[in-house]
Amino acid sequence: MKTRDVTVNISDVKPIGSAGFGMPLIVIGNQEEEIEYTECEDIDGVVTAGFEENSDVYKAALLLFQQVNKPEKIAVHASTKTIAELLPDIKDKEWRQLITPNIDNSEITAIATYIETTTDKMYFVSYAVETAQTLSNEEFKSAVESILTPLKGFKRTVMFYYDNDNVDTPEAALVGETAGRLPGSFTYKFKTLNGLKPVSLNAEKIKILEEANSFTYVETAGDYITSEGKTVGGEYIDVIDGKDWVLQNIAYKVQKLKNTTPKVDYTNVGITLIENAVIGVLSEAFSMGIIAPKEENDALGAYSTSFKTRGEMPTEKRAEREYDGGTFTFELAGAIHTTTINGTVSV
Repeated sequence: MKTRDVTVNISDVKPIGSAGFGMPLIVIGNQEEEIEYTECEDIDGVVTAGFEENSDVYKAALLLFQQVNKPEKIAVHASTKTIAELLPDIKDKEWRQLITPNIDNSEITAIATYIETTTDKMYFVSYAVETAQTLSNEEFKSAVESILTPLKGFKRTVMFYYDNDNVDTPEAALVGETAGRLPGSFTYKFKTLNGLKPVSLNAEKIKILEEANSFTYVETAGDYITSEGKTVGGEYIDVIDGKDWVLQNIAYKVQKLKNTTPKVDYTNVGITLIENAVIGVLSEAFSMGIIAPKEENDALGAYSTSFKTRGEMPTEKRAEREYDGGTFTFELAGAIHTTTINGTVSV
């Protein structure tokens, strides 16, 4: 979503105790020939773009399109550059979820480092530990940490553990099942992914993955589901989605207001127009389940805005036609992932 005249900033305040979003991009680098960035609505479009049916990109796209909640379209691209070198060239295109089939582990950190500089992108990548089933829990933990440590703190990178050899790019299934959903309507835990089999890790090793801010695909109560849903930085992926949705849509709505209004006056009336655009997005986010309800009234969203009047703005700001006196706050709704229920039995 391109905006030139609107900047939206947000900071995290985490109290104690407290039609889809984005288009996936499947990209490969270091190729002898380039295949231009192409948006596709189905798997046939991937072939038309120039990717053969036995290619890594095709296989990843096929897995993505097999999911129940697949997005309306995806993008595919092959470049002669490394992916890390390529990303700045395509950062302004509409993709959000990055998938890099069969990426060499040595390239992951450079790609993830770039993604961390963005405000609207996410990187999904899978990894495995060889002979994981035969390793002790301590050995497995050490192996996992050696892979994830270079990415420690990265809030926009998702490391999906998968060691079954039936799928080359399992993260494509995860993205395919989630990219077509609206933020606020789901969590990345408990998702069934078509085409994937659960891993054969014991409970202790799955706990090791989750403590390392990674997750995998397991069998629980007879169902195949994702075990968690966090970025390597420890934040829930749906929280990142929710915040990104709010910021991007505020920027978009305010930009649209300027584009479609002959003149937004530097008056209290003009300022109110901008504030109302922000309130409209926050209200929609509440209805979507991104923003929590107020404690005192479930019918109202836990958000607020504060916009300085014209008289409260410095003279030099008015002279430069710059308004930066607006703020907003909201409380994320979150989700329930674990449940403890206490009971008593009378004899």
